[in-house]
Amino acid sequence: MTNLTNPNALNQAAFSALSAVEIQQIPTSALGGLDKNHYRWLTKTQVAAMSTQQIAALAHPDWLPPAAVSGLTAQQVAAISISWYWMSADWLNALSPAAFAGIPPAGIEQLSDAAVKGLGKADVSAMTAQQAAALLHPELLSPAAVSGLTPSAVAAIAPQAWGKVSSDSLNALTPAAFAALPPSAIANLSAAAVRGLPDASVQSMTAAQFAAIADTDWVPLSAAAKLKPEQLKLATDWDSASARWLNALSTDAFAAIPAAGINQMSLAALQGLDATRRAIALKSADEVHTGYLDMASKDASINYDSVLTKLQTMTAGIGAGGLSAAQFDAFNNTLASARSATGDPSYVSSLMGCMLRDGVQVNMSADAFKQSVDKWFLGSNSATADSYVDVSDQPLFAGSIQQATNRLAQGGLGDCWLISSLEDIAADAPERLNGLISANGNGTYAVKFFNGGTDPVFVTVDGKVANYGAGTDAGGWARLVEEAYVSACASGMLQGNGYDTPWANKTDQLDGGVPAYALRTIAGGHDYTNYESGADAWEAVKAALESGSGLVSYASSDKVSTGSDGKTNLVGSHAFSVIGVDETNHKFIFRNPWSADLVFELSPQELDAIAGSGEFTVIATPADYGSAVAHFAGVDWTGVSADWINGQTPAMIAAITPQALSQLSAATVQGLSATTLQHLGTQQLASLSHLDQLTASAITGLSEDQFSALGPDWFNALSPAAVAALPIEAIRNLSTETVAGLSPTMVHALTPQQVAAIAHPDKLSAAAFGGLTAAQVPSILVSWYWMSATQINAMPPAAIAALSAQAIKDIESSGAGRGLSASTIHAMTAQQIGAMAHPDWLSASAFSGMTAAQVPAIAISWGWMSADQLNALSPDAFAAIPAAGVNQMTQASLQGLDATHHDLALKRADATHAGYLAPAPVPTGSAAPLVQAMAGFNVPPPVTTGAHGHPGTHSPYTLVKAH
Repeated sequence: MTNLTNPNALNQAAFSALSAVEIQQIPTSALGGLDKNHYRWLTKTQVAAMSTQQIAALAHPDWLPPAAVSGLTAQQVAAISISWYWMSADWLNALSPAAFAGIPPAGIEQLSDAAVKGLGKADVSAMTAQQAAALLHPELLSPAAVSGLTPSAVAAIAPQAWGKVSSDSLNALTPAAFAALPPSAIANLSAAAVRGLPDASVQSMTAAQFAAIADTDWVPLSAAAKLKPEQLKLATDWDSASARWLNALSTDAFAAIPAAGINQMSLAALQGLDATRRAIALKSADEVHTGYLDMASKDASINYDSVLTKLQTMTAGIGAGGLSAAQFDAFNNTLASARSATGDPSYVSSLMGCMLRDGVQVNMSADAFKQSVDKWFLGSNSATADSYVDVSDQPLFAGSIQQATNRLAQGGLGDCWLISSLEDIAADAPERLNGLISANGNGTYAVKFFNGGTDPVFVTVDGKVANYGAGTDAGGWARLVEEAYVSACASGMLQGNGYDTPWANKTDQLDGGVPAYALRTIAGGHDYTNYESGADAWEAVKAALESGSGLVSYASSDKVSTGSDGKTNLVGSHAFSVIGVDETNHKFIFRNPWSADLVFELSPQELDAIAGSGEFTVIATPADYGSAVAHFAGVDWTGVSADWINGQTPAMIAAITPQALSQLSAATVQGLSATTLQHLGTQQLASLSHLDQLTASAITGLSEDQFSALGPDWFNALSPAAVAALPIEAIRNLSTETVAGLSPTMVHALTPQQVAAIAHPDKLSAAAFGGLTAAQVPSILVSWYWMSATQINAMPPAAIAALSAQAIKDIESSGAGRGLSASTIHAMTAQQIGAMAHPDWLSASAFSGMTAAQVPAIAISWGWMSADQLNALSPDAFAAIPAAGVNQMTQASLQGLDATHHDLALKRADATHAGYLAPAPVPTGSAAPLVQAMAGFNVPPPVTTGAHGHPGTHSPYTLVKAH
């Protein structure tokens, strides 16, 4: 019988012949001491027969041969108790897919680099999401193995791990697996990985995936050309996109970039756009970015890429005699075309100008010409450094420019004065970074400085920089600016900022400097003030930072302090950025350029109490290159033409000051286009001089929002033709305050349709009612119940005659009829008088305006009219009262008639009413009260009558109830 307690004593034949049952009988203690030979003799069947306890007892399962490993089950694999570090790739690849899936995540985490490198597609295909998440170095997987990753596994891999995945491995993913890459993984892809993506993979990206790419300029141009508009809708970081990449997009794709994206684009990118994309960008560019475009070459085909190609072609064509006169002329012609339409320098024209200053001339050798081209267009003259690094494969900005300050830090150079200045602009004026540095799309970068305050100067640098400069966690931008600063100073371009003597072209020239010089160079401006005391500086610092009109730095000569947290705050011989003020605590907010974490606050008193000296520099920052202030500097607004204004870009039009617009001539205002007016704000529109010169066609360009924000004075100043052109919707949205302020002339100019659109014509002033026409009145849709007698009395006769019968009734029912004037009544038609339900409510004064033609139209009983009303009628009008009307009059009314009206009444009175007239008449013009008229009569107690229109209810002794 075989002794199973000591399997090591068995020879190969005997051991290999053990049955499954016999294998299961081997004690775990015996299996734990199994030697290497017996591991190698185990068969697949024998391993498969082992219990999980036996597997767990194996001290060296890594010694199992691949054939035996293939017998392991998922349950057995999970029971292995030793570190998975010892398992080879062959061992792992021998597992069945189900068994491989049984490796616990902790085991996957223990795999050696060699094992991961050797994993096969089948094993990787079997990986669970949990296993994939535990894989420490997925970048070690071969492309063949990567092709087996499932979508769920891809989604589970740690996002940061994708930063080391090669282009080949990335491209080995199946389409479904690639689609499963989360945006956080895409964000970690390296430049090489993105540049190596096939067009199909880029085309398959979702909007969220594309938006996560760290630098869009890494996407190959061929792939960019195939991007769909919907893929760009979520992209937010456009600050590093180059002109060549943007020009590669389809027109539809470029047009899909939101306004926020256009206004993140860099100066060089915008100036390099072709004519089509330039026009699209101008539609949504803000003032600063419009300025960059305005400063571009007047010929859009003249840009960095095209000029570089021309110059390289010219280099190749230079003969032994050097640059020919014809070539030199071509150079100068290109330079002229590269300038902006205003004659200001563009990026490209500035570079060509530098080449001229460097000595480009007829007979210049091809080598010398090439060196000049390479220096200014390719940044080939890198500053001498101890060692270098190429940052062109890093994002220009890590995130948007608004985040540029987050991880900015000084490196191994002593340029705290420069880095603190960069922190100032990144923290307090990040929008200026778009103008400071731009990617050209070929591994070079355009950097713009200012010389002497406002004059822009440009240099080009490549990605080769000192490897001990500013930190690159915030992107490569700060280290590239360091390189450019040396280049500009070495070329004598910044003498207006205090650098009278050109530097040596060496990186160590940055060790030590003046913050004020750096601020002037980076942000422009030449007006700066120094303050040695915190107390003296407080108001100036606060005003500059809160208004955005300046930047502030602080240089500590020998002040040293430590915060309450034990961290060092002030350091001697060191510059700090001042990024804000804490008004609550009345403290300055300092930042040490050594690290983004070294932010601290000190009050003026605390600062001044620290021993030693220091100095604030507050510099006023001028308008940025290309801004409206710079663009319109020196313009005589009294002499500009309408064509000149209409030709400005939308953002520039929107930036014209109200004061400038108030100086425009009548002819200029008359020529303003509808498009121009569309871009003006409320204050601008209100400030326009000669509003009466605005044309009807120009008025139609205004939006409802613009109209609703304007006051009555603006509308009242328009010409009648312009008023008639006002959109119906604009009229409908006028505020009640505006309606109340409209003038008669303005109202008179409205069309009936416009009048119908007035939501509250009852808010028009009485004077404005005086402007209503007969054609407008029927268009008023609001009930005339709401109109006052004062408003109605102000209407012209023709307008009054246009009132409808319903309008007359509404006027009566509101009580306004009682206040109608004689002239208003006089202007009414007989039909309007006939429509009155209560002409007896009219005042005696109003009766005086009634005509003989109107009187017969009165439809109610004349018994309601008082003696005062009847006496107010002209003799002709009274004579027009029919006999039946006279015989409806009350005794009191008849006895109150003056002599003239008495005689006229007597001629048509019946016997009864003639009897009422028997007493002597009241003298003509008398206004004797009713009690006097009835004094001679024995009047019984008064009774009342019913309503109007009930004939026969009046008696000689009846008093009329008030109604």
